[in-house]
Amino acid sequence: MKKRKNSNRNRRVWRICHNPRENDWNDEPTYIAVPYDVVEEKEKSLVVMRAGWHQKNTLAKREFFDTKEACQEEISRRWKEGIFK
Repeated sequence: MKKRKNSNRNRRVWRICHNPRENDWNDEPTYIAVPYDVVEEKEKSLVVMRAGWHQKNTLAKREFFDTKEACQEEISRRWKEGIFK
């Protein structure tokens, strides 16, 4: 029997967020890739819910990445270019 793809699951995208656990006394990164589930797609924005949360937010499409790896690469690039301080 073939397994059917779960059509109820929303598309997952990733966003760069500040890590609240980061401080001078631990090795946690300052910025992290955070997963969001897309609820609705609009022309220039996405209606999303942070994975595991229930609050919906409307945010610009340019803030999101399709994969976690792409998001982490962008974090590294911004550190190297000095965009993050």
